[in-house]
Amino acid sequence: MGAPYNDLVRAGQRLHGLMRTLLFKRLESSVEAFRQAEDLLRRIQRQQPELFNRIMTLPTAIRSAKTATPADKSAPKPPAVFFFGQAGDFQRLWLADGGGNIVAEDNHSSLTTIACLPTEKRQQLPTSYNQLVAAVKTKFDQQYQEYLATGGTPHRLSVSQRWVLDTIREAYKQATALLTAPADAKDAETRLERLRKLWSVTPLDARMEFALRGLRNQKPALEDAITCLESLAFEHKLDVLVDRHAEVSKLATDPLIICTEALV
Repeated sequence: MGAPYNDLVRAGQRLHGLMRTLLFKRLESSVEAFRQAEDLLRRIQRQQPELFNRIMTLPTAIRSAKTATPADKSAPKPPAVFFFGQAGDFQRLWLADGGGNIVAEDNHSSLTTIACLPTEKRQQLPTSYNQLVAAVKTKFDQQYQEYLATGGTPHRLSVSQRWVLDTIREAYKQATALLTAPADAKDAETRLERLRKLWSVTPLDARMEFALRGLRNQKPALEDAITCLESLAFEHKLDVLVDRHAEVSKLATDPLIICTEALV
């Protein structure tokens, strides 16, 4: 993995070095980065178990600061902060300028900007840092709510579950187009919304996944599919599973700041 990673294994006691390790541990959008992070963490676990335990128990909202590179300072919109937010499996890595405007949303730019050797000294946080982070966090919250409003889910769904939600969405479109009586349309909407919530719960056990795969392979007509999904939800007591997971899911999917770093 190269000298910088070996140095990190030997000298990663500094907090901002640990923040980067945590970042790579939790980032899954890049297969290669994730593979390297796993290799790095296994090496740390084997060679420095105390450091590994410290990494695994790090809190959220870690803050740090580093000296911005000359290239970043001379950019048309120089980044002032790195931001990593997460809500369930919804993650965003951003660079924002001093006004809280997002200047980069791709993971590569964000990670390249904060890259440094573990020997680099941590800088002082700017006095306006909390206000800047709060402004970026507001944008993250808004984007997450927009994601949910367009049918997104806070946790990754199986292929069968995505088929279920696509089926329910198609049934909703047909119901609103065909039903002219307001009462009938409202009943159909309520029925489908309840079904959507039931089948959005994660994770499903193996029996439910097997039943869903079987139904999907049968390629039933739309109304037949909806009827079968209601029967399966009743048979497998999905309403009980939803209630059981409700409180835990709420805590796990609240928008959080994982870590931020000022670029000074």
